[in-house]
Amino acid sequence: MNEDLEKLRKEYFKNHEAIFSTEGKAEILEWRNKNFSTDALIKYVLFGRYLFIAGDLGSAVLDWGTPVSFEFLSTVSGYAYFVEKMQAWGGKRVYDFDADLAAKSILEYIEENELVSSPVIVTELNELLEEVAACENYNEYEALLNTIAWEKFIHKNIDSDACEWIYEAGDIPKPRIQLYMLGLHLAVGNH
Repeated sequence: MNEDLEKLRKEYFKNHEAIFSTEGKAEILEWRNKNFSTDALIKYVLFGRYLFIAGDLGSAVLDWGTPVSFEFLSTVSGYAYFVEKMQAWGGKRVYDFDADLAAKSILEYIEENELVSSPVIVTELNELLEEVAACENYNEYEALLNTIAWEKFIHKNIDSDACEWIYEAGDIPKPRIQLYMLGLHLAVGNH
């Protein structure tokens, strides 16, 4: 378990237990504090191919395409794969945004693809990276990409069909969704 997940486990799930039950065709997993407090309570309801999540950490609906089990879900480790299955959830974006990571990712892409070929491009790139790093949230970043950055640098230096990744450059996993996954792993693993 990586450092971030271990920190989340200790903060939210230090005294949790798994309670499994069924209601008709639905399998239910309640991941809750042993002292019956509702702190960080997560209720997972599995109905064929659908996983419904509700509780203190919000809600989500996931569609796996074919029927799955809690055992299978406890093996899912890829954040991107997990959120790809989300059909709905109680938030706007499934990722948080890190402006420094976005600037670093853009620079790495440009260096790997050898797109810096003149002093003018270096100047434009540095200006773009400063503007990206100054973004306080994803909405500012997206607006920057759709206007100034696109005109100043991206459109002139990167094939537009190849740069859809740039909108995800600063994405980092949301702790709430990591907790959904971690709860499944711990609950099924401790059962």
